[in-house]
Amino acid sequence: MMYSPKISVIVPVYNAEKYLHRCIDSILAQTFTDFELLLIDDGSTDKSGDICDEYAKKDKRIRVFHKENGGISVTREFGINNVNGIFVQFVDSDDWIDKNMLEIMYKRAVLDKADIVSCNFVQEFVDKSIITKISSNSADDYIRSVISNDWGVLWKMLIRYQLFIENDIHFPKGVDGGEDYYVTICLLLNSVIIRFEDFYPYHYNRYNMDSFIATPSLKKLMFQIQSTYLVEDLLKRKKLINTYKKELDKRKCLTKLPILYRYFLYGIKLYPELSIRSTFLVSGIKNRLLLISSILLCKVNL
Repeated sequence: MMYSPKISVIVPVYNAEKYLHRCIDSILAQTFTDFELLLIDDGSTDKSGDICDEYAKKDKRIRVFHKENGGISVTREFGINNVNGIFVQFVDSDDWIDKNMLEIMYKRAVLDKADIVSCNFVQEFVDKSIITKISSNSADDYIRSVISNDWGVLWKMLIRYQLFIENDIHFPKGVDGGEDYYVTICLLLNSVIIRFEDFYPYHYNRYNMDSFIATPSLKKLMFQIQSTYLVEDLLKRKKLINTYKKELDKRKCLTKLPILYRYFLYGIKLYPELSIRSTFLVSGIKNRLLLISSILLCKVNL
């Protein structure tokens, strides 16, 4: 009979040897012990794969998978397809978690019969730590904040695994940036009960200069545009596009801005459906002026 732990922790691994020990050690140190740890080596070219194998020899809860490099979206999908747990927790390989994270999140999920339990986190820089509060007054407020670009990431949520199965939720192929924004919103919109724990157990590494977010490029920035349109299509299918239009327009403005700052001529043509009014959803006069000029130029080109 297959063992079914309460939680499956999924860690996608790619060339993370500098941080991997800390990540894995923080998971194995959890006060909650009924979990399996899936370490998915996405074709690493450093010693990450060997590190995963060494840990697996020491702890039977660890399952290691070695696969050809396919990107973060494919790797996370691979993880979901191989879990045995009731709940899923994602952890990035350069991050770490406090020892009580799984225990507190799981207790809340069971107590309230929740589909998703979310928490706050800490952004860790070389010289400082920033406490980042995500908790909202209601599930609807939370969904609105995520759609509008407020930390649509998976690692701050404990997720009931059946949400993926019952609603046929998959990571989008070929989108290796913002894929968790899309999947997070899919999960939230299909959840009946969403709860929040007001604590800060997740430590998000902002000083890894090899990470995806630390090395922006046009290709990477365009993944965010793709994920935004995926969410728009989702909202249309669910007939919720009018309900969340303002939040989606804000997301469009915020994902258009980085491209305008780096690749202005290319950024002009993005989101031609945006109106001048939507620019007032973002802060900063410089940002608004840049968006307004791009919208006007786009309309001239059209």
